[in-house]
Amino acid sequence: MVLSYETKVHFSPYGHRWMRNAILTALRALKVEQHDEVNDWAAKDECNNFYTDGDLRGMLKDPALVLNQFQDDKWALEMDSNNNNNNSTWIKVVNSLDHPAEVVLSYMSMGPISTSYPTVRVEVSRAGGGGVRIVPYEKERAYPVHVVQQKGVGVIPPGHSKMTITVLKPNQDPFRIVGIMITPREIPMPVVGV
Repeated sequence: MVLSYETKVHFSPYGHRWMRNAILTALRALKVEQHDEVNDWAAKDECNNFYTDGDLRGMLKDPALVLNQFQDDKWALEMDSNNNNNNSTWIKVVNSLDHPAEVVLSYMSMGPISTSYPTVRVEVSRAGGGGVRIVPYEKERAYPVHVVQQKGVGVIPPGHSKMTITVLKPNQDPFRIVGIMITPREIPMPVVGV
C-alpha cells in the first residue's frame, strides 16, 4: 500500500488511515484521557472565509473587487491590476469585539520556483503605521504549491475600519483574497490543572 500519491504532497486513503492509527497509538501510549467537558472560549474571533463556498456574508467592498471561482471548488475576491485604473481597492472590516483586534488576511500564494500573483501593500484605517507588504510567494516547501497563506495586516479598535489593497508589482494573475479574520492580539489561555 502507498502512503501518498505520486506528487508526495497528499496522503492516499491508505496513508490517511495509517496516520490516524499512528496518532491513536501515540495517544494510548501516553494514556491520554478523554474529557467531554467544554468551557467557553476565553476569547472570541470572527472569520469570513469564502474560499470553499463563495459566500461573502454581507461583506462591504469596492465593486471593482469581484468574487471569482478560480478553480472548480475555490473562490476568491480578485482585483485585476491590469483593469483597475488606480491599482487599488478596498474592503470594510468590522471589529464587533469590545477590545482591539488584529485583522488577518488570507490570500493565495505560489512557490517555491515562482509566483504568478502580484506584490501588494495592505493598509487598514485606524490601525496606524504605513501598511504591510505582501509577496504571495511560498518558499518554505521543496515542491510546487498553490496554497492559502495568512498575514496580520493591522490592529484595529472596535467599530468599522477600511482595508485598502494596492498593487505594487503587477503579475500574471490578480491578487486573490480568500478570507478575513478579526482575532484578539493575544489569546488568553485558561490555566489547566494536571
